[in-house]
Amino acid sequence: MKTQTTIASLLILAAGSIAAAGAGTLPAEFDEATPDINRLYSYFGGVTSWSIANSPNVIHTGDSCQVNINFVSSFFNANGVGLGSNLVTGAALDVPADADTFSLTVQSPPEGTLSVSITIREDDNLDGVIDIGNGDDEWVSLAMFLDPGTNVYNIPFSQFVDSGGGDGNGIQNFTTSSTMAYIINFETRASNPGGLITVPVTMYIDHVGFYTGPQSIPTPSCPGDIANNDSMVDVDDLNAILSVFGSSVGPGDPRDLANADGIIDVDDLNVILANFGATCP
Repeated sequence: MKTQTTIASLLILAAGSIAAAGAGTLPAEFDEATPDINRLYSYFGGVTSWSIANSPNVIHTGDSCQVNINFVSSFFNANGVGLGSNLVTGAALDVPADADTFSLTVQSPPEGTLSVSITIREDDNLDGVIDIGNGDDEWVSLAMFLDPGTNVYNIPFSQFVDSGGGDGNGIQNFTTSSTMAYIINFETRASNPGGLITVPVTMYIDHVGFYTGPQSIPTPSCPGDIANNDSMVDVDDLNAILSVFGSSVGPGDPRDLANADGIIDVDDLNVILANFGATCP
């Protein structure tokens, strides 16, 4: 199943990796200089290691989150990782009152096919702790296959179902709860198109959270404005090309400007040079 539908500023974390500014939260756009990004878990033994880091790659807007997963051959038919936040509270939980969609933007790895599913947990009993099985609800989405390249995946609130694992009030309080948690689960399966992934992969995610209405990738205002979406084609954009000139890149890489041929070459450089110095409203 694939859906395309929206959250405005929940924030993407996971348990334990890069220390940073903020109270354990990360803006949906990943534009903090030193965001706090953590990992939650991996399973079933087919993941030897995995990491999260801030990236200058523009996937939706500004910086993104780079996810590296070292999948290895395994006798298990499924392996995966979970990232998200075990606890988001107060001002960090900035959900619009009319939010109706959970959205994330993903640039898929070129290897195999991964699925993604979302879990949302609420503090229904208002004790400041997310405790499924002790007064709090858990809501889950169906898994969706990731399409090649960069895509927005929108999940309407109506498509989240009560997991049955919690004993809260059975009501979605996504826009009113003062404390929440969520998990983004990426998984490879032998039954997925392309089969089980058994090699290291890299993907990028951005614009993760609760939003009002379906989200989409903004249309670039300036051809060649790939470094920071500052409405100027300048030395930052030139350096973004030169730093990877001659390299192969994955599907949907914003630096592959000219013809999406998977190689950063003179055609892509010429797009920058042709627009160098241009500004856009």
